Amino acid sequence: MNIARTRLWLPSALGAIASATFVALHLDRPWIVAGEPTPILVPCLVSLVLLAACLIDAAIMIARTPAAVRSREHQKFDHARLAWYLASLLAFAVLLKYVGFIPLVAIVFPLLLVFGERVPLHKAVLITVVTGLVVYLVFERLLAVDLPHGVLISAWF
Repeated sequence: MNIARTRLWLPSALGAIASATFVALHLDRPWIVAGEPTPILVPCLVSLVLLAACLIDAAIMIARTPAAVRSREHQKFDHARLAWYLASLLAFAVLLKYVGFIPLVAIVFPLLLVFGERVPLHKAVLITVVTGLVVYLVFERLLAVDLPHGVLISAWF
């Protein structure tokens, strides 16, 4: 296998190893005690999902045809897109406590999709609404984890 093919599947394989290591290190800790989830449950479940995704991605990259590998080799790395993602992630992390989850998702996700992924605005709004609603329902309702409301919303309620 040549170096170009290795560059395609190696990041996914390393992600799978990291996720598997995290889960293996926490197998001795209880994930649920007396019917209640412990703090390690969600990180371990997320690691298992990442493990599966990384293994599937690595298998797809290994199975790629040589022509697909050559076409991917000639793609230029987009530094501006990476900078946009990192700036969005940093802004989201810093502003989450102050602005709140719902307004921040409504602002950052469409911008990230439109300018980072170049998705049409109507699709970006639909993706944002569906993803934001699912995340809100899972954390607020299913797991009973309070998402940050922000200073503005907390002042109203």
